[in-house]
Amino acid sequence: YLLWMFLFLTTTGAFSQKSSSLEKVQRFANANLGKLGLGANDVQNLTVTHEYMDASTGIEHIYATQKINGLTVTGSNLSLHSKGVKVFESNNLIPTTSYSVKPLSTAITSLQAVQVLMNELITSAAFTPSIKQAASGTDQVTIYKRSASPVFDIPARLVYYNNERLKTLQPAWEVQMMEPGKKHFWLAYIDAGNGRMLEKRDLVLNCDFGGGATD
Repeated sequence: YLLWMFLFLTTTGAFSQKSSSLEKVQRFANANLGKLGLGANDVQNLTVTHEYMDASTGIEHIYATQKINGLTVTGSNLSLHSKGVKVFESNNLIPTTSYSVKPLSTAITSLQAVQVLMNELITSAAFTPSIKQAASGTDQVTIYKRSASPVFDIPARLVYYNNERLKTLQPAWEVQMMEPGKKHFWLAYIDAGNGRMLEKRDLVLNCDFGGGATD
């Protein structure tokens, strides 16, 4: 559906598989803290985002991300690629002792963050999106509806934004938005404390679905 919404559609069997995969990731991380350049606290709250077995090679691939105070840390990931006793890893987890972790507090709502992005893009939409899925969880995942088509739904959630330049982790709203013409799909991070745009990037390089805007 959208970047991370599929995580909430897992079956009981998939959940069981992820639990097993999480144990594998957790064991590997704890056993290789020095190699990974991390502390024990850095790997306490890992979450498996997706996994699969490559039938052609027999290699199992597991991908996990890091959480702090229940929020995903942007840009953090640890992937394991294993076959038998051989394990290869790719590590981008954050050594939190090298960062300033800001307190988890918000001064703007997810709707205000959505409006910040809309204003930044200078959209012609003079309306307030309605709530399709009310906020849930520590990260306050919310989905806003703009039209009958789900492609224009606007998901928002709280994350810890990784500012690599300043070495800070700060609470931010992550907002995803498809433009009416379907030519741009934006991923943006808005400071949850002051509403300032921290980053936005277009995830569509070049795309033409044909037809007119339906927003």
